[in-house]
Amino acid sequence: MSMLIDAQEKYNYQQQVIEAGEASGMCYSLSQYRTVYTDNPIVPLAEHNGSSALYQIVDEYTEGGENGSLKTTYTYEAESDIVYTVQSPMYQDEYYIDRSWRRGQLVNTFDYKLVNGIYKPIKAINNWYSDYRINTIIAGTKVQERIQTPQTSACFLDVYPQSTPFNHLFYYFDVTLEVGIKKLIKQIISEYDDDGNAHTTIKNYSYESPNHLFPTKIDYLNSKSENIVTQQKYPHDFAGIAVYGQYFFTIFEDQL
Repeated sequence: MSMLIDAQEKYNYQQQVIEAGEASGMCYSLSQYRTVYTDNPIVPLAEHNGSSALYQIVDEYTEGGENGSLKTTYTYEAESDIVYTVQSPMYQDEYYIDRSWRRGQLVNTFDYKLVNGIYKPIKAINNWYSDYRINTIIAGTKVQERIQTPQTSACFLDVYPQSTPFNHLFYYFDVTLEVGIKKLIKQIISEYDDDGNAHTTIKNYSYESPNHLFPTKIDYLNSKSENIVTQQKYPHDFAGIAVYGQYFFTIFEDQL
């Protein structure tokens, strides 16, 4: 299964053109709409790591091995870009918020072995993610002329004087970007015996530091319902302790 991330049918737009001139001592203007075609998409192509197609479900087959023929199915997240309304005929009155950072995370892994012509599950890994450090920023402004004047004429000022408001002469809108990161917060691992019984372990990941996005705590519940908690510390957690602080800054200086 694949997801196309493409700006389809965005290769032309309507442009108003006003020709202003003078005839018999009088100014005149002629307004018409023309279709403008481009050889590149007007709206940038959405992508994931340079590809305009993302495969959400992938099956991998392996022949041989001690378990015979094996099959692994991978499932990936594939969230679409956000379409928002703008006022601009060139962009057909809509633009996109790029959300490529929300795509490509591994959601599920299912392992199977072939038994009597049927693939039976032997292991499953399910991942859950959460969003961190989300921010929306303005990356620039898109501007399009409301009108084009292919010839210069003083009569044009009779139609659109210099005091004409800016938004009467141009379409414009801000280009919005969304940034952030998805971090693994929960993982369930299920292993199946020959009778189809599942032995499950669960891991929960916490990210409690304001200084980084590495896991600070991992709660591990094994198949015997035993709970194991691992606290993870990093160099800045030992600030003020001489031996750790000296070691940290020595490494830091060596890297400069």
